[in-house]
Amino acid sequence: MDKIEKVINSFEKVMLVFGILSGALVLFINVVIRNLGMSIVWAEEYAKFAIIWMTFAGCGAAVREKAHMNITALYDILGKTGKFILDIFINLVGLGFSAFMLWFGIRLTIKMVQTMQVSPTMMLPMWIVYISVPIGAALMIPRYAVILLHVFKSRGAKEEKAE
Repeated sequence: MDKIEKVINSFEKVMLVFGILSGALVLFINVVIRNLGMSIVWAEEYAKFAIIWMTFAGCGAAVREKAHMNITALYDILGKTGKFILDIFINLVGLGFSAFMLWFGIRLTIKMVQTMQVSPTMMLPMWIVYISVPIGAALMIPRYAVILLHVFKSRGAKEEKAE
């Protein structure tokens, strides 16, 4: 399990670092040469696609780090059992949403392959952009599953200590 997690972590890091660096570099070069009266016509489109890929690649990392936005007002006033139930509910919803994104993203990607749509400037097959959705979802699913296991294990460990 640790090896799989390391591979997933590495993939996320590579995607995020590559997206940030390449997008920033392309836009920086475009700004510089624009002052010389030239322009990279595909720079903005590339930056948009890099941001899309970073967003979905980063979703798994955000689940791992518990960095998604949350409102803790209700959680803070609940007792141990209420927090346990809410943790299960929240992570099941996240898991369900990720599964829906995976299913929908695959369907959307297949549609892009079938219609052979390409981006207007780079002429990049659009399935390359759209496949970021199911990949991001596939990165989130195991993260939510691991969190759910930890929730159940921590509950079981607390009950054993109480006995």
